[in-house]
Amino acid sequence: MEQRLDHSIPQRFLVTNREDLYLNLFFLGFILHTVFYSLTATRFPYILGQGFQSIGLVLLFYCGYMLMRWKFESAYFRLFFTLYLIWLFGVVIRGGGLSYGLIKSYLFQAWFGGMLYLVPLIALLPRNLYYYKKFFDLIIVLAAVHLALDIVFIGDLMAAPDLDEELVGKSAVEVFSRTLGIPTGFILLTYPYHSRKRLFFSIFTLFLIIIFGIMRARRGLILMASLPLMFSYIMYLYRSNFKMKSLMIIATVMGALLLNAYAIRVFNNGSMFQYLNERALEDTRTGVEVRFYHDFGMLDWVVGRGINGKYYCPEVPSPNDVHGYREVIETDFLQIILKGGLISLGLLMAILVPAMLIGFFQSNNLLAKASSIWIFLAILNMYPSTVNTFTMNYILVWMAVGICYSKTIRMIPDEVLARYFQYGFQSIATYKLEK
Repeated sequence: MEQRLDHSIPQRFLVTNREDLYLNLFFLGFILHTVFYSLTATRFPYILGQGFQSIGLVLLFYCGYMLMRWKFESAYFRLFFTLYLIWLFGVVIRGGGLSYGLIKSYLFQAWFGGMLYLVPLIALLPRNLYYYKKFFDLIIVLAAVHLALDIVFIGDLMAAPDLDEELVGKSAVEVFSRTLGIPTGFILLTYPYHSRKRLFFSIFTLFLIIIFGIMRARRGLILMASLPLMFSYIMYLYRSNFKMKSLMIIATVMGALLLNAYAIRVFNNGSMFQYLNERALEDTRTGVEVRFYHDFGMLDWVVGRGINGKYYCPEVPSPNDVHGYREVIETDFLQIILKGGLISLGLLMAILVPAMLIGFFQSNNLLAKASSIWIFLAILNMYPSTVNTFTMNYILVWMAVGICYSKTIRMIPDEVLARYFQYGFQSIATYKLEK
């Protein structure tokens, strides 16, 4: 069966040994950069962490250069992708200086530094099933690291909200979850391609994130972890046979009613939910957004203020703010406008929205539909959270864009993909091309 399976995969979806080496080193570099950035949310020494991040950057830059190709199947995507890259380059060079501190921030700050402007280049990786299989492996590795860090730093994560450690614990929950754990949602969206162990581990990871999100009253994080669970369940029902679908819907409705009744009681009485209950209706954004609107002029709205752009908001200080000016606004749509203006946001949406529609409605397989849903979730999460970051979450968005604009990938039958991703790993090495 495996022999027949791999012959159903065209030769262009295989890789050379050298390409496989570059890909493994590229992912190793990303793991080093991501894991040691995540540790900055704790008391881990910055200098040591940045040393490992530097090694990761060398691997990322060199191997990325060797792997990426300027090839497109869609003329529309090529045009707007080129315009978007040119505009992002302009955003970066309008940074206002290259001091030692700024360079370090650009390279090592994964959420709001300069590396996030390179993430769209992920779309230039070859549209290759072997690459996507490696991406699945990487998601699981990062989730395993997430679990390990949760265990090691459980004291910080569980610290009571009224203690001095609250800030460290809250930051660790956000960074660990959004940087390492949330991408497991993509595993669930592509559930037929994975083993039960991977699926259960992914579900466990997202539920763990939700629990920590509830404890820390991180409403945006709870939403980010819940949406992939909900959409993967909807896709499961959609693909089930009629009898199974009917039973699942009935069980879901009954379970939801029971769970809702129990949750209301626990939410109102349980100490675990007390902090979330207190903050449930608290408005922490309107004041910041109003300040943002007042500080922006017409030109700022159009072109933004560059990579180091700031806005005046003295009421809500942040650690790196100077004289009441903030570099970050937690609403991602406004963060994009702050740096690159409506032009940046418009170009991004001109790429994402058509990709989302094409991937869902003009495809033969779940990989393309899941990619479409992941893009949709990214757009949805851009209001309560920050999505545009140098993290696996945002990297998957651009991998999804590449898939959705590739007719070759979209037209592969789903049964071929399911067999390939589940059984192809052992036999594909036999077919690797030697240089």
